[in-house]
Amino acid sequence: MKLIRRGALIGVGLLFIMAIPWFWDPNEKPEIIFGLPDWAAWSLLCFIGVAVLNAIAWTFTDLDGDSGDGP
Repeated sequence: MKLIRRGALIGVGLLFIMAIPWFWDPNEKPEIIFGLPDWAAWSLLCFIGVAVLNAIAWTFTDLDGDSGDGP
């Protein structure tokens, strides 16, 4: 289970790096995808992936103080 969590967190880090549009050609005219420039649509897709992988990572996280008798 720790391997799944670690893989998800590595994926989060990679998606954060991929979300930065530094590999786009600055002289190229952006295409419009769903009303957004292609670089913005790509960044949004990466951040959606970050949210999904973060949820997976938290699913496989053990909380030490979880005794079940909370408020």
